[in-house]
Amino acid sequence: MTKRTYKVNDMHCGSCAMLIEVELEDAGVKAKCNFVKSVLEVEYDETKLSEDKIRDTVIKAGYTISSS
Repeated sequence: MTKRTYKVNDMHCGSCAMLIEVELEDAGVKAKCNFVKSVLEVEYDETKLSEDKIRDTVIKAGYTISSS
């Protein structure tokens, strides 16, 4: 399993964090967001999912993401 931390902009509340977590979990990623710190921590299997898929999922949900 691969663990990564990202900076996610435009998260304003717990609902934003929950939306990102749910979208990523649907894609097969174990995700934990902290909207106060604008941080996303993920754990995923690199053989089944790419980092680009994680980024695309967050962007599709309406947020910007960058490596922390």
